[in-house]
Amino acid sequence: MSKGKRFEKIYSQGVMESVAIWVDRETGVNYLFHQSGYSGGLTPLLDGNGNVVITPREIPVAEADCQSVEELPISEIPFDEKPIEISVNDETQN
Repeated sequence: MSKGKRFEKIYSQGVMESVAIWVDRETGVNYLFHQSGYSGGLTPLLDGNGNVVITPREIPVAEADCQSVEELPISEIPFDEKPIEISVNDETQN
């Protein structure tokens, strides 16, 4: 693993009640973090089939580029899938 940050925030929405997606740069596993006031929760992000979303780490690196794949920021990794849309329901269910 590179000497940089292990986790990188790739998505953020909201302020007092917020949702963020974090990627573990070592494993590629995506995590969903939800915060409301002083409480919050973290869980692996699942796709429509219930599988854990994993950011691909195997990307082509130009031969002239000496940077290893692990040193690339997640934002530079090309994704083949459509962006994930997350909505937060502001109404609480009783």
